[in-house]
Amino acid sequence: MTKFLLSCMATSVAASAMASSKTLTPVRVLDNVIPEKSVTVTKGKLEAQSCAGSRYVKVLDYGGSGLMYQKRLKAHSVSNTVDPFCKKAKAPKANSKAVLTEDFEGWDGIDINWLPEGFAYRHDSDREGAQVWEITPEGAFQGMLGGLTGNCISINYDTEYLDEWLLFPEVTLGDNMVLTMDVYNDGVWYFSMENIDWDAFEYIGDKVIAYDQQVMISEDGGKTWKLLKSLAEDFMDKGFEELYMESTNALSSISVSLADYSGKTVKLAFRYVGTDGNLGVVDNIFIGNPPLEVSYSNPFGSLFFGMSPESRYLNFSILTGPVYRPILFENTTYNDDATYTWNYFGPESTWLTADSQDYLEVTYHTDYTNESSTVNNLYYMPELSGEAPGYSAGSFTRGKYLQAGGKGQFLVADANGNTSIINLGLSVIDPATEGNTTVADAGQPIFGYSEEVDRIWTDYTFGDSGDEDNYVKLTAYMDYFFPSEYPMVIRGIHAPASGRVKDGVRFKAEIVPLSEKGVPEDPIAVAECGYDDLDIYETGGVNNFLNLNFTFSEPVVMSSDVCMAYLVRISGFNDPDHVEIFSPWLSENSNPDEMALGWIQKTIVMDGNARESLTPVANYVEDYLAFYIMLDAEFPWLEGPESVSDWNNMTASAVLDSSVEGKELSFENLPGWLTASAEGQYDKTVVTFHAAMTEEIKEDAEVTVSAPGVSHTILVKAPEFSGVKSVDSVNGATMFYNVSGMPVNTLEAPGVYIVKDASGVTRKITVK
Repeated sequence: MTKFLLSCMATSVAASAMASSKTLTPVRVLDNVIPEKSVTVTKGKLEAQSCAGSRYVKVLDYGGSGLMYQKRLKAHSVSNTVDPFCKKAKAPKANSKAVLTEDFEGWDGIDINWLPEGFAYRHDSDREGAQVWEITPEGAFQGMLGGLTGNCISINYDTEYLDEWLLFPEVTLGDNMVLTMDVYNDGVWYFSMENIDWDAFEYIGDKVIAYDQQVMISEDGGKTWKLLKSLAEDFMDKGFEELYMESTNALSSISVSLADYSGKTVKLAFRYVGTDGNLGVVDNIFIGNPPLEVSYSNPFGSLFFGMSPESRYLNFSILTGPVYRPILFENTTYNDDATYTWNYFGPESTWLTADSQDYLEVTYHTDYTNESSTVNNLYYMPELSGEAPGYSAGSFTRGKYLQAGGKGQFLVADANGNTSIINLGLSVIDPATEGNTTVADAGQPIFGYSEEVDRIWTDYTFGDSGDEDNYVKLTAYMDYFFPSEYPMVIRGIHAPASGRVKDGVRFKAEIVPLSEKGVPEDPIAVAECGYDDLDIYETGGVNNFLNLNFTFSEPVVMSSDVCMAYLVRISGFNDPDHVEIFSPWLSENSNPDEMALGWIQKTIVMDGNARESLTPVANYVEDYLAFYIMLDAEFPWLEGPESVSDWNNMTASAVLDSSVEGKELSFENLPGWLTASAEGQYDKTVVTFHAAMTEEIKEDAEVTVSAPGVSHTILVKAPEFSGVKSVDSVNGATMFYNVSGMPVNTLEAPGVYIVKDASGVTRKITVK
């Protein structure tokens, strides 16, 4: 539960916060629930603790700000299944034309009494010193109100009675219009805390409204007002424990229908009324037809550019997918009354339009215009727009670029124009939007290792009954991946962490396929990272920055033909002899599709019997986070002609388009009369075929050129000759004659020739 206090003096704004809490519903309901144990996490030390019957994790002095941040933990469950699906994806709010929009970004940052044109305050508190609505600058809440960006209007809570109004400009409404606005709407604080049974976590008697936030409407210019919506009323049917569990530190959007006032000129207001409530915040006011929600899914199995071993990442999103293969974007917000249009960057780097209601399918090709396009074959992500009766037009774009084919690497240039490539790898996290964080310096690394972590999880699971036969060890962390329909080749893994380790440490990375029921199967690839394989950077802080580097002995080809989902699991850090502290890096913000992609594995020993338990990070924190585990991988390609028939001096060649260097290509189904080699890369990959000069040339050859994840078959048409199939039959010949019996030195010109070998045998051949 969060209560915020905001004080403004002149143009300086200071924010402080007390007791903040947020809990998510578990990803799924699991059996064999073991009672939880409450713990308190402080900076540098953890102790078992409870507070008035509640059970939570509390972080004190987070980042030195003096902030107390409190999270409620869920009951622990033992499970060996992995399911990332949590909630249906939410589409973002579209920007639309309206009769009123206001985000308070017009403030000059000086006049604290500023209001947008047409807005006004009304003060009905009727006492000196009462808190009032005020313009509040960006950063005033130190980032602790999720969803708040830029300026807003806010009011402090007060222990005495308040009745403060924010009046909107007068507007004339069209048909089917709505009011939407972002507000701080934490339900538990609307009701008095004076009648709570803290042991039972329930109200004693009826809930009593302590304060309310209300939407008011006037049809006579503000002379008389009518209640349009009470925010407190939305929570009347919920008990205290449910409200407590749902307590949030994020803004939420409310929507109020204005359909009953179509065609009328009205005035709206937002009213804060009551005693000892909580912080009030208003932002992003919108009056108009409701925007049509629009969203689409990324191509299945696509991944984002991640983070380099040096912890560098891009400030814009790049998604990856195959090249020369169709990729599919699916409309996830289909509305029977809506008309949808796709605007997309086509294969020829021009904007195109498609009217499909359900999906957009695009096949991209490579682009060798310059060095940059060769390394990073980028296309703008599509935009999906929608229109429907009674709605404002909506649109949606996810991310910025799609890279068609290739590796998770990016070409950069310095001030002198010198180029280099950084290896970012491929990740389930988009660093540009989901950020990154580590908890090693802010407290104990509860998803990693320290001498305290195993005790924390033991106390959390068993409480005071933990002993040598009943304990818990956190042994691995992992991310959930969906494979593409088309092959992706994984050659290694790199993963950032913070901590302190010693020589002798052995980390392990595994690629673990999942059964259709989400049960992990035997690993299909394993690699280790020793102390000498680590990148260790001194940070000047308590812990070093570590980068774990893993290389598989053989490339791993992954696609939906191998499995429908897989884990990339990292272990070996729970090693007291070689690890002092270890904290893997996490995303900072929720996965936009609210999918639980980050997981941990614990060994739970009960009465001496060990069981493995897999649980999502989302069960323990307020967001759907994942770990920074980067695949050193690529979507390869190999394209070329269907046949080769043009021979010159027993040699034929074909130009391929290949992401794999020619020297790494292999050849299958070569007959005895044919050899092959390749060199170059990209559109300069050349395969050369050599025909052997024997009499064994009897038919054409279907030769397969391949590398891990790709292959291409070329029909090699054999040279045609009379009597024998190839001019290679002149091998061993000592003399050559034309049909007139005159000696010749070469057989380059078409015609009939007589050849004589060392044994004296002569025969005729035809060269075409």
